Amino acid sequence: TPAYSDPSSASLKAVFVSYNGGENWSLLLQGSSQTDPLSNGGTVASGDYAHVAVVSPINPNQLFIGGYLLYVFTRTGGTDANPIGVWVALGSPYFKNTPYYLHENIHDVKLVGTSAADAKSYIVTDAGIYRSIDNLSSFQPFYSGFVTGQFNSVSIEAMPLSSNSASATTGTGIIANDGFIGGTGGNGFTYFSGKYPVVSEEINYLTGEVYNSEFSKLLPHAAFFTTGATGAVYRITDVRNAQPS
Repeated sequence: TPAYSDPSSASLKAVFVSYNGGENWSLLLQGSSQTDPLSNGGTVASGDYAHVAVVSPINPNQLFIGGYLLYVFTRTGGTDANPIGVWVALGSPYFKNTPYYLHENIHDVKLVGTSAADAKSYIVTDAGIYRSIDNLSSFQPFYSGFVTGQFNSVSIEAMPLSSNSASATTGTGIIANDGFIGGTGGNGFTYFSGKYPVVSEEINYLTGEVYNSEFSKLLPHAAFFTTGATGAVYRITDVRNAQPS
């Protein structure tokens, strides 16, 4: 779900959605200086800094958009050419010391689970990672003990089951490989291993800003990431013991 930005400001102008694999695109929301979540005149918008769009794995009619704040769009009707729905803000940076507090500048959102009952959400901000286990009604800081507080992206390793596996269900069967990676704000690319809630190993590669980091969907333990200083794209064949190139 792409958005386009005003080159003269930090405000996003519009969000488009496709329901047929990108063949056709429809306007979901057009921004203005009074319309969240796309812009507010540039004072707290972050279209040139931190924004992410993620479709819910539980409800394909839900789209999460992170910018300065976190929002969810839920389609309630209309057609694919003209979808109708509601926008709801999730969390707030203005309610400190409450369960509703969520730091501003949403860099990444990871949604885990197959139903509302077992859903977990991880929201990456420039002041640490937050977790929600109650369908995004409240948030808890989730970075105690980490050397790095600011993460620009995270990726959880999960490989599809083999196509001939008796237990595989198309689009749902995965093998969890007990690892996750993060692109950090200043401390390079980081790999954590272990099973929840214990991290058994932490390995850091390179230094400086790492923006996008993503596990391969085809090769176990392989990953890709981008750096901030040069905009270079790196690959690493095994995050457990190989050097990026």
